[in-house]
Amino acid sequence: MSHNLPIAVGVDGSPMSLAAVRWAARTAAVHDTSLDLIAASQAPRTPVIDHVVPTSYFRAARERHEHELTEAMRFVEKEAPGIEVRQHFEQKSSRNALLTWAARCATVVVGAPGHGRVAGALTGSVAGTVAAHASCPVAVIREEGTETETDRITVGYDGSVISQRAVEAAADEAFARGSTLTIVSAWDSSTLALHGDEHLPAVDLIANRLGDVAESVKSQMPKLDVTTEVIDGDANDALTDLSRSSDLVVMGSRGRGGFAGLLLGSRVQHVLRTAHCPLLIVH
Repeated sequence: MSHNLPIAVGVDGSPMSLAAVRWAARTAAVHDTSLDLIAASQAPRTPVIDHVVPTSYFRAARERHEHELTEAMRFVEKEAPGIEVRQHFEQKSSRNALLTWAARCATVVVGAPGHGRVAGALTGSVAGTVAAHASCPVAVIREEGTETETDRITVGYDGSVISQRAVEAAADEAFARGSTLTIVSAWDSSTLALHGDEHLPAVDLIANRLGDVAESVKSQMPKLDVTTEVIDGDANDALTDLSRSSDLVVMGSRGRGGFAGLLLGSRVQHVLRTAHCPLLIVH
């Protein structure tokens, strides 16, 4: 995370939005940076070309969002007293507002619906769109997945440049929070046409590669506790399982090999829907 840049979080008054605000406030405090609260409202579309949206619509929207921002401020003051906070109201869609702010922030934080819930104003397609197109890392927060404290941050690594960036971001978060960093690679040996124990050298190769990555991280952050794990199975299932015992899962927006699922498409949407802790998506 760039320590000179603020963190931005979407605000819409929903429980999941407030969970995102809580996480963003704590993260801003950990990184000693400021926080921008972003509320947005777009005029309704109409098939009548000459129709003009009355000013009362925007006045009512602003009043509603001012109330939501005030409530969000109370959360921030409780979770991270003393950090610098700014409030903003944008007359555009939530996704466009957050994508605009992404260009000037270290991280954009969005709320996501709980498991089995219907998506709201800052969920589902909004979270997916922001995660796919933001120019900075995006944290996706589910309201029931923010209270676990396992002191572990997990990151997926597959040897690609983007997964290396994810490792760097995860190490930064783990160091700032005093957590253990776990670097994992996943591969599914059942898809390989191998016999007996012929796949074991491949496992050793992956383990050695992870060891090198861990040593590189340790050389830059000697006090950081770093562990590695090679998982035989589907990458999405692996991340979902690991999210149960992690405070944060970090993944790259593009992947290959064992983490080919870390594309912002249907498979990452699966991870977004099933993870049990906050996710940080690195581009």
